Amino acid sequence: MKVAEVDRALQRRNFILNVFEGGTYISSNGFAAVQTVLPALVARLGGTNLEVGAVLVVGFSFQFLPQVFSARYVEASPWKKPGTLLFGLCQRCVMIIMGGMLFLLGGRYPSATLIALLALFALNQTFTGITSPFWIDFVAKLTPQHWRGRLIGIRTSLGGVGAFIAGLVLTGILGALSFPGNFALAFVLAGVLQSASLVIQSRVVESTPSDVRPRESFRSYLQSVIVIVRRKDFAPFLVSMALMILGSMAVPFFTVYAVRQLHVEEQMVGAYTTMMVVVQIASALLNGIVADRYGNKIALLIAGSGLTLASLIALMTTSPAWFLLVFLFLGINVGSEVMSRYNMAIDFAPERRRSTFVGLVNTLLAPLYAAGILGGVVSNAFGYSAVFVLSIVFSAAGVLVLWWTVDDPGHLLRQRAREVNA
Repeated sequence: MKVAEVDRALQRRNFILNVFEGGTYISSNGFAAVQTVLPALVARLGGTNLEVGAVLVVGFSFQFLPQVFSARYVEASPWKKPGTLLFGLCQRCVMIIMGGMLFLLGGRYPSATLIALLALFALNQTFTGITSPFWIDFVAKLTPQHWRGRLIGIRTSLGGVGAFIAGLVLTGILGALSFPGNFALAFVLAGVLQSASLVIQSRVVESTPSDVRPRESFRSYLQSVIVIVRRKDFAPFLVSMALMILGSMAVPFFTVYAVRQLHVEEQMVGAYTTMMVVVQIASALLNGIVADRYGNKIALLIAGSGLTLASLIALMTTSPAWFLLVFLFLGINVGSEVMSRYNMAIDFAPERRRSTFVGLVNTLLAPLYAAGILGGVVSNAFGYSAVFVLSIVFSAAGVLVLWWTVDDPGHLLRQRAREVNA
């Protein structure tokens, strides 16, 4: 067999393993979704609107803030797999500990449990943030550029199938078991699925070392980061992503609004989660194909529009049944927004700086997830409708900035790759 054929066979094998690894990991969202399950749990433990808003802040800020600092080490590491597995294992362990802590303490000490839960969730997300630059560079290194969109789409779609099944199981668990055992079991099951994904990931073959960039002093590294931020083609992309993130302030309040204002039962939280992940099955796959063929810009426009429509419907309806449409459009956003952002940031980057570009985007944007706390302040002062209005304004502005001012840097490269491989 020729060397090129061996390389193609290995690429296909790694592609399949990455699909199943991602599908297994994403399935865990059916048990511990930050958009639905965690806000409902915080409210069940007696959390205020500010604490509900803090869920999104913790979920994304602690995940994204460490990434540009982790990327400095990723750039200088010829092998990306060891870091991916090591820090990924730490993250999985924390998830299972969260379930155990909730089971032991949640019923007797709800206030203390809420504080401990948010602290452990912050630690979980910190490990996720440290892992992400290793994982992103690992996957980008092993996946041809014109396959990346479909890889993300297929793995997210497969994960949507798993999360759909998990959502059905979650609905049964929430209805059949008493609190806090029902939520505790959900977290443990999420940790088990995530651990299974790590086992699959350990089978991916990283056959050659990466072309590394010598590790710079921290000061020199920061100076190079400032140069990247000032790039005329990259800055508008950052602005559009910032606006979309500000638009996400309403996300943790969708479920809480339904529980507190529409008086839905806990089982309905499972139904909302199921709706969200079902939509991911189709939208992630279709948006992955769109990204490979038409560029990540179009995929991001679709994802951002989904968030705008979700907030608009939340503002307009008072029916628990019609409120399912909120999670339908939220599923379009959740299914592809973050990964399309990752892929587009990679397209802007030279090969040796992929992890820094992605880490930089996430670290710079991380403080904006404090909009979740702003949403808590606004909801306390003016009600949930005001939060939904702000979400509509910011997310729609992000879509418009992306549409009018940002060129897709990877579209031409993908077109050339398809011609070479035709």
